Amino acid sequence: LFTEMAKTPLVIYDLGTLDNQTEAFVRLKNIAAVKVVDEEQRLLSSATTDPRISIDRFDRKSGNIEENGRIFRLVRSPIKIDNDQIGEAQILFEITESLKIINHNKQLTYFLVFIEVTLSTLIAYVIGYKLTKHLNELTSYAGEVAQDESIEYVTELLDDAIAQGEEGLILKTWDHHYEYKRANSWCKVK
Repeated sequence: LFTEMAKTPLVIYDLGTLDNQTEAFVRLKNIAAVKVVDEEQRLLSSATTDPRISIDRFDRKSGNIEENGRIFRLVRSPIKIDNDQIGEAQILFEITESLKIINHNKQLTYFLVFIEVTLSTLIAYVIGYKLTKHLNELTSYAGEVAQDESIEYVTELLDDAIAQGEEGLILKTWDHHYEYKRANSWCKVK
């Protein structure tokens, strides 16, 4: 954005307008300093928010630069017209506050992931435990059925059924109840 604003004053060499734009741009949040040079690297305009900060100290550095407990990043942006470079804008951003927010959000994300993994593990454990318990009971009863132990004839119920002219079968269920099968209906008896 700044390079687009600086094109016109740079082309007509209007240094007063370029100074005004540079000073207005440096008032934006997180902009620490701005420097504009021509194609021969001659200084045309510069502005800073803090007189202790000189953009020239950051010229040869790249990436995050720490200075007096503050973190900066220097960005060089060519100013071009029709692919011809007519100058360069050097913008020094203060990223201390942004990095603190990023680190806070990163820690919060890790904490939320930990809680999510812990809760899902606990839920999976409870469901798995209950499912395994029921599957073990089912396996036990299946073993009894395979050995013909679960089919029991209860004489008094059968006697009543026979006395009434019915035939039936009493089966022991997994919840320790008995089911009496007669004709086409089931009757559950404790």
